[in-house]
Amino acid sequence: MPSTVPVAAHKNLDIEALRAVAIIFTFVVHFQTLPIYPASAFSWIHRYMELSIGVDLFLVVSGFVITKSLLSSQAGGSSTKAVLFAFWVRRVFRLLPAAWFWLLLVAGYKIGGSIAADGGATVAKESLAILAAFFNVMNFYLMVCWSAAAPDICVPQPAHGHYWSLSLEEQFYLVFPLVLLLVSRRQVILVAAALIAILFFWQRPLFSFGFFIRVDGLCWGVLLAFMSTSKMHDSLALFFSRRIWLLRLLMLMAIAALPLVARQVLGLGNQGEPYGTGVVSLLAALIVAGASFDLPCLSINGLIRRTIVYLGSRSYSLYIVHMLAFFVLRELLVWQDWDTAQANPTLMAAVICALAMTLTFLLSELTYRYIEVSWRARGRRVSERMLARSDVSVAKAAAALAGKA
Repeated sequence: MPSTVPVAAHKNLDIEALRAVAIIFTFVVHFQTLPIYPASAFSWIHRYMELSIGVDLFLVVSGFVITKSLLSSQAGGSSTKAVLFAFWVRRVFRLLPAAWFWLLLVAGYKIGGSIAADGGATVAKESLAILAAFFNVMNFYLMVCWSAAAPDICVPQPAHGHYWSLSLEEQFYLVFPLVLLLVSRRQVILVAAALIAILFFWQRPLFSFGFFIRVDGLCWGVLLAFMSTSKMHDSLALFFSRRIWLLRLLMLMAIAALPLVARQVLGLGNQGEPYGTGVVSLLAALIVAGASFDLPCLSINGLIRRTIVYLGSRSYSLYIVHMLAFFVLRELLVWQDWDTAQANPTLMAAVICALAMTLTFLLSELTYRYIEVSWRARGRRVSERMLARSDVSVAKAAAALAGKA
């Protein structure tokens, strides 16, 4: 029986490149929360591009990678229970330590600030927002807080509001493996396709109730993972392997089109089209489909490849810390009473963005080296032991049956 203990995973460099693209989109859209930036010449970018779609790209990639991982584990021969718990162990060790570490620092600052500013009058509200992120229900919390009839339990979350997308992914990681391992693959494909169809024409403007229900991106990733095991996918991979220039051109055109199309179909309130989020998810899925061939075509040798690999490998840490870094910088500017009124707004915005990026990359690198890497290795060791024990149990059961025969 082949061992089901995972070996060093092959990195799909085009998937890493898409992670890099998604995190760059996310940085730029959140630059709008920095002082001066909205008044600078850089603001023209947001008149023509909607860069919040970095999240949609992340979600399709996540659905694709996780489904591929689970399908590979299923093929190894371990028991369903072992595969399921080994997957959850890897996810918990991979994601939660870094997210919780920074969240605890935010909690200390926000709750301590509330006690110092108003005697703790808002401690309960601050604590609720922190707990929503801690228990991965931040998307549900924001659904309520952004609704027209928002209750008096909400407070701004400038440093951890982006945990809503992490919550959505964690919910997917909890539920989807159960579905995949307990029902037929055909049923999984039908359910994913049905969800995409149902959600396609549901108008979900930015920051509306429906905005936080973005499972269509995850479902596209699931379908692409199943497609990657088909003969049709193998035929297309062979076709593009002889015409990498064509695949590169198509992917670059799609990546360039994604924020431009999103700007036309997404919006606040009734400004967007009913099918806006559906179209964005579909276009993101086409981009990930190109990356699924793993040729690779986006990671050119040299500096570009090294940059892509770096950003892709740190994309989770970068996403976790960037809003915290932006928040810290804003607080420091206020604390220092930095007068920017007479400054050139474009120059000042460039300086502030450079400082924000410097702090983001510093915190990200520390998080990656001292939290992510060590906890990921621990999770891998625990999951390997679980799968190894399962292999032994399966082998013993097979030997016992052979003996009876």
